[in-house]
Amino acid sequence: MMMGLLSYYSNKKIRGEILKKNVTKMKQERNALMGLMKKIQTDRFKKNIISGLVYNISVKKYKERLHDIKQELQVLEDRYLKIIKQIKIDKKRLLKK
Repeated sequence: MMMGLLSYYSNKKIRGEILKKNVTKMKQERNALMGLMKKIQTDRFKKNIISGLVYNISVKKYKERLHDIKQELQVLEDRYLKIIKQIKIDKKRLLKK
């Protein structure tokens, strides 16, 4: 019985760590996209290096990806928080036994 509980707890812990890693990657990608958007705005409006067409296409793609990331990030963060909460509850139960 104790082995089953330990296995269950470690499975939750591993899934929590994987979700945490995914959340971190998503946030890094979001920050990278924000940097790319700033760069492309600078290239278009200050330096006048790229055309309006290239600018509009790039910004559209960046915004679409940012929107996707925002949605995925909310789901991942909710799952992560749910698992962390469950781990705390399970820890208390294990310590009581």
